[in-house]
Amino acid sequence: MVTTTFVTRTHRTLGGVLLGLLLASCGGGGGDAPATPAPAPGVTTTVPLAAPAITTQPANQTITENSNAAFNVVASGSGLNYQWQNSTDAGSTWADLAGATTASLNLNAVPLARHGERVRVRVSNSGGQVLSAEALLSVNAAGAPRAWQTAQRLRAADGLSNGTAGPAVAGNASGAFIAAWVDVDLTTGDSALLTRRYSPGVGWGTTDLVASWTNADDPDFHGFSIGLAPSGTAAIVFIGRANLRDSLYGSHQPAGGAWAAPTLLEDDDIGPTFSRMALVMDDNGVATAVWGQDFGTFPAVFNTRRALAARMAPDGSWGPYVDIDFPAVSGINGVTLTPRLAVNANGDVAAGWTASIPSGPNGGQYAAAAVYTQAGGWGSPVLLTPGVGGNNSVLEDITIAANGSAAASLHLYPYTTPGATRSVLLARYAPGSGWANAVEVDQTAAESLFSRVALGDDGTAVVIWQQASFGGNLLYTNTMSAGGSVGTPLMLSASTGSIVNGQTLRRDPAGNVMVLWGTYEPSYRLVSRVRDAAGNWGAQGSVWTLASNIGFDADAMLAVAPDGTAAAAWNVNDGTGNSVPWINLYR
Repeated sequence: MVTTTFVTRTHRTLGGVLLGLLLASCGGGGGDAPATPAPAPGVTTTVPLAAPAITTQPANQTITENSNAAFNVVASGSGLNYQWQNSTDAGSTWADLAGATTASLNLNAVPLARHGERVRVRVSNSGGQVLSAEALLSVNAAGAPRAWQTAQRLRAADGLSNGTAGPAVAGNASGAFIAAWVDVDLTTGDSALLTRRYSPGVGWGTTDLVASWTNADDPDFHGFSIGLAPSGTAAIVFIGRANLRDSLYGSHQPAGGAWAAPTLLEDDDIGPTFSRMALVMDDNGVATAVWGQDFGTFPAVFNTRRALAARMAPDGSWGPYVDIDFPAVSGINGVTLTPRLAVNANGDVAAGWTASIPSGPNGGQYAAAAVYTQAGGWGSPVLLTPGVGGNNSVLEDITIAANGSAAASLHLYPYTTPGATRSVLLARYAPGSGWANAVEVDQTAAESLFSRVALGDDGTAVVIWQQASFGGNLLYTNTMSAGGSVGTPLMLSASTGSIVNGQTLRRDPAGNVMVLWGTYEPSYRLVSRVRDAAGNWGAQGSVWTLASNIGFDADAMLAVAPDGTAAAAWNVNDGTGNSVPWINLYR
């Protein structure tokens, strides 16, 4: 409860009162209207003092150990008092910092042990108080710059096993990571969804079982997506079996615990779940899943497919799913390719998918998006390109910034135009005004697609994509400013060698963007580059190299923690029937 106190103001003296009475008796100051009596001497009135309001929140800080960090807040109001607080358990509990009672919090010679600490400030006056948003302190070890470590298998032994799906990887603010993959026993055909966790200073832990299936009840498709909260709680969604059909399940694993019994997230028992899904997890431990659901059997699925979403509370309980798709009467529906999700620190979610107009002159696929806010829930979906026949578009990635703005990358294919090629476009979303028209960013007539995007708090969007060239595809990047200005494309990959594995990118809170991709130059390699907060691209770094005719079996996945550390996970086909999940860390 806010307690309201008052400012006291003393009115005029007795002499001022007598003068006012004399003027009133002479007819001054009001004609026939009765004069307003002045308060008696010494009588006071009270005027409420407005509570403070924060106009600029503290920002995350990333420093090297034993250097200084500064957090600042700007607030409006009179008679302001400040009290900074810190939390060492991801925001579960808070304690006042002694002597930290100004608008700035200055931490000197910060040790590595304070990495992952959070701070906030309470601003108060006699009219009330307000708490700022949390800010994260990331402390990097001094010494050599970060680099990729030695890649390793996720399994202790390969044996007669085949990693048929994944792997997937996620990280959190503590620099911890979790990886998931599916193993199939080549002798029995039985399969299992497995995870392993990495803890800073400890390394990779033991393998945990999420779910398993015999050859008889094995899902037709092993799809899954995973998230990890700062508290250490993990969440996963995956395709399992129910009523002799593929179905979508969700589960959670508390830090140090086992995976909970899976929860069935959808309830259609007629047709199979369309095997595409995505999951994100916010700093409060709330998970959001989006997937495509078929309500019917072939060929009716094309008219009954819907985009659905469900949310998991921090305690691991899943709420009922909701339909976030276009109205049925619109003729637009469904998730035809894997949806994409992004979440910010406030818990706002951006969802993107490729929708379908099943029939008619405008029949085709079109990039679509919807935004979930803490204040308003899911907003109405929109097409990011006009639903006009002959101009298909495919949603390829989506991202959301701390202020709620979002960006989506897609490729446009005017397939009815002779000689037309695919081009990469970027659509921007602003809270309160919605999605703007998509703008081309590749600026080339060459075939361009498979884009990914990251969005900074300053509104700068970084886009990457594959671009066709003589002898193989090359990796390019470009930027778009908050005002919509498109930069000049830059080639990220070497001029020789073809891209053979899908690329991905992630951004940390400090503004660094990491890009990961697979290539053949001339052996199979997994490589990366980092763009710093100032916009400078670093040299290409090697994540994994194998000098033999062995290839990637799945797109590499990348997770970047708020402190800038990263984990890459991928499958390698060893040429003997084994598809082996691998992992490496950037630290």
